[in-house]
This record gives sequence, structure tokens and C-alpha cells, in this order.
Amino acid sequence: MQKVDSFSGADPKKLVETIVKLSSGEASSSKPLEAEFPSCPGHVNLNQFLIKKQLECLNYSEKCDPQNILNTGESFLSSDVDEQLLFNYHFSQPVKIYAIKFIPTKGFAFSQFLFFSDAESMNPTDSTELTEEFYKSGGIFKVKFVRFQNINNISIFIEDNIGDGDVTSLQNITFIGTATQQSDFSVVTAKE
Repeated sequence: MQKVDSFSGADPKKLVETIVKLSSGEASSSKPLEAEFPSCPGHVNLNQFLIKKQLECLNYSEKCDPQNILNTGESFLSSDVDEQLLFNYHFSQPVKIYAIKFIPTKGFAFSQFLFFSDAESMNPTDSTELTEEFYKSGGIFKVKFVRFQNINNISIFIEDNIGDGDVTSLQNITFIGTATQQSDFSVVTAKE
């Protein structure tokens, strides 16, 4: 996140002036904020709203921490016994999911935490089969947006992988969309 302006004190008039200035595009930086996901305009990284302590991942190699793939970097997560992985995520507030970067084979919305038997027998809210070309083009899967509104929990089931190998490896999962309860006022920072 980029800091665009700040002021000191509890001056309501100055606060209103700052908000008007920022909303009219007269921010101290003449460079506009760039979108994090150009193919998903108006949407943000929702990983900031995940409750990381409630993340559950089944069948992952103990050598890896499932939380690492929520951040971009060199870390990765691998499956353990076979190619299947099952992720259960919980958001701190309802969100609208527009897309998922790292693409699952199946995704379930509004579900409580799933187990493999549940994921294999249920009809997914959305699913896709991905190819190497898809990953090379950025790896953003746009979900059926109307089905992923007001989401508190989401489960992602990876049934198999490219090449039908015994191990599935993932470097990053990013949920893209909007929060339904906007309470982030970090655009204006006040110092006492």
C-alpha cells in the first residue's frame, strides 16, 4: 500500500480538506496509484482479510508452511501423499471474490471446512481445468462472480496437477475482489 498524504492533529476541517483533495486527484504525488491486477480493474488483493490462524491445509508436506503461499516470494507448498491438496480459508469479514490467482481445479463458496470425501462428492461452486499456457499468461482465474458474493469461507480442492505427477507444488494463492465492509481509512493517516 502506498502512503499518499498525512497530517497531524485532530482538525476536522483539515481532515475534510485532505479527503476532498485526495478524492479529486490532487494528491501530493502526481503519479496515479497503479492497479495490482490490471486484468481485474477495481479489485484488490483480499489476502489481507484472511485469518491466517484459521487456515487449514490437508495433505501438505510438513517441510512447508501453508501460510507462506499467501505471500509472494520464493516459498512454495507441496502435497505429501499424492497430488491432491485441500485448502480451507476464513475471511475476517465478508468479501466478494472476483478472481483467484493460482488456479484450483475446484472451488467451493459458502462451505464450512471440507474434507477430501466432501470435496470429491460435492458439486463445486466453480471449477476449471488449467493448462501450462494458462499459468504462463498470468494464472488469474475469474470465478463466476455472482456465486462468490458475501463470502466468509472458501475451500479450494486441487484434484490433480499438470502432467499427472505424484506431487503438486504451489508458490502463491491470491484472492482478488472487494471487501463488503470497507473500514480501511489508511488513505488519510493522522499523527498525534
